Amino acid sequence: MAILLAMPALAQRVDQAVAQDDDYADNTAPPPGDNTGGGAATGTAAGQPSGPEVNPAPPPPAFADTVLPTMGVDPANGNLRAQLLDAFGEATPTAAAGDRIAPNWEIIPVLTVGEEWTDNAGLAAGAGENIRGGSDFITLIEPEVTLLGNTERLQVALHYDPVGEIFAENSAYSQWNENADGDILATLLPGWLYFDLRGNISQVPVFGGLGYFNNLIVSPNDRETVSSAAATPYVAHTFGGTGTLQAGVGYLYSATNTPGYLNQPGVTVPLVTAYNYGSSWLATERAFASFTTGENLGRFQNRVGFDGSWYDGSGELRDGRRVLVTDDASYAVNRFFTLLGEVGYENTDYPEGGFSYVGGVWAAGVRLTPSANSTITAEYRYIDGFGSPYIYGSWQITPRIRIFGGYSEAIETFDQDQQDQLLAGTTTGPAGVTGSTLMAAPLLYDAGLFSSNQALNRLRRLDASAVYLGNRDTITASFDWERSSIVGNPYGLPTSLLRLIGRDNPTLTDFGLLVGSTSTNYTGGVDWVHELTATLTSTLYAGYTHSHNAEVVFDDASAVLVSAGLTKVFTDTLSGAVTYAGTYFVSGTTFGDLNRNNNTVTVSVTKRF
Repeated sequence: MAILLAMPALAQRVDQAVAQDDDYADNTAPPPGDNTGGGAATGTAAGQPSGPEVNPAPPPPAFADTVLPTMGVDPANGNLRAQLLDAFGEATPTAAAGDRIAPNWEIIPVLTVGEEWTDNAGLAAGAGENIRGGSDFITLIEPEVTLLGNTERLQVALHYDPVGEIFAENSAYSQWNENADGDILATLLPGWLYFDLRGNISQVPVFGGLGYFNNLIVSPNDRETVSSAAATPYVAHTFGGTGTLQAGVGYLYSATNTPGYLNQPGVTVPLVTAYNYGSSWLATERAFASFTTGENLGRFQNRVGFDGSWYDGSGELRDGRRVLVTDDASYAVNRFFTLLGEVGYENTDYPEGGFSYVGGVWAAGVRLTPSANSTITAEYRYIDGFGSPYIYGSWQITPRIRIFGGYSEAIETFDQDQQDQLLAGTTTGPAGVTGSTLMAAPLLYDAGLFSSNQALNRLRRLDASAVYLGNRDTITASFDWERSSIVGNPYGLPTSLLRLIGRDNPTLTDFGLLVGSTSTNYTGGVDWVHELTATLTSTLYAGYTHSHNAEVVFDDASAVLVSAGLTKVFTDTLSGAVTYAGTYFVSGTTFGDLNRNNNTVTVSVTKRF
């Protein structure tokens, strides 16, 4: 876990960012940074004029009709302020498509080395492993490099942050963990043709629920590698005030590599668990096209779109498809209030998962624009055969206080969710933090809170955060909640048996599918960063987490999370840190009597080159 420098220049960037809220002029166009057009069921980027001297519009976010990405802050990251500034400063609406850019290349190498003591070396070691209890010392080596490029034809943001862990006594736990993310946007023909390339890789606990601080101290037997990549060539062209055409194709690939014992049904875990948690992969071929009307229609905007995805993979989406044809519209009553509506047609079929829906989709709601840097969208939508609320937004209440979050529901798999988050309007900032361009907010990919079962789920996700950015203080309060109910055919039953059970069987869901298990995870906490002096910064965090993983025996636990630290800046390129982190389970354990309580103390030095 890198402990980054706390530079005084960050305070100046905060003041510049929040000052932009003062001059909100009256207008009837949709607010900057809101790329959803009308209803949320498709929600693709509206597209803006681009040329050789401006930043082109990104491609429409894939699957924006599905569940929203997880939003919030990660207290395990040593630089909370950088997380927020990456999202609020580098991915704010004022830095969106259409801004003029200047050529700029920057390589930022960083090296962090540290020594960590833990009182539970066998934290959450996998089932059946012969673990050693007690304490251990861990040497941490974290080389980090960030590449930023911004020219007339190429925008690049790449971040590579692997972590090496060397255990003094439990050598079997020593490991090298790959962590990277980034995006590249190439302008092949200004104003017409672009190529978008992006991806990420990280390690997370297989069964989730371990809290923020136990992400690193997790044995190889309970950690999996999650990766996603996407390549998208597309056309984006604006025909004056008439409208904007966007069309393209994409190839997406995601994979989850779990420990070997989870890929052996019936050996150390029940068959159903192995089926839902084993290694998997998903390849998606996508085609999309849309036309969004321009300023000639004044307060009215209409978007006609097509978005089709065809799947191949190891799980329940194999040989599946999802096709949406929609027409969504918005009417700006005034600068504050916009009406939204959408109608369309969906053809979704996952034959391996036993799920299909062919029929109409619709959405209706409003978009509120309290200020130039604030947008709140609230709708009720009907998609995938069920209705649900769909709410997201970011509100700059005062120049120093912002709230953001969202609620959504969808039918999808874990790998599909990873692809959604990869392309749903995200960008990597200078500090390596992934932010959302749909709204100014940092995204969480690998907090270690939620499990990654590979079945088809009805996923419900709620995130809410409040942030205070002062001259010397950064305070956040966040709550993240996720509930996943397995639907479809999670146990791989043959079609003949499904027909024998019949649709009227009481064990079937509202979709006419087999009832699956429901898992619920949530966490809430408050993080406070205070600049004691110009070169000394303190951090405090207190939170609570609950995990109920219905597919894993005994995995139902609640815990208190705490951390505290001091970071000292010695020079412009050298800093040191002392950090304490603890997880205290107030109820529940995993795998019988294995105690997962954990205390760690880390001393580290960070050098920027």
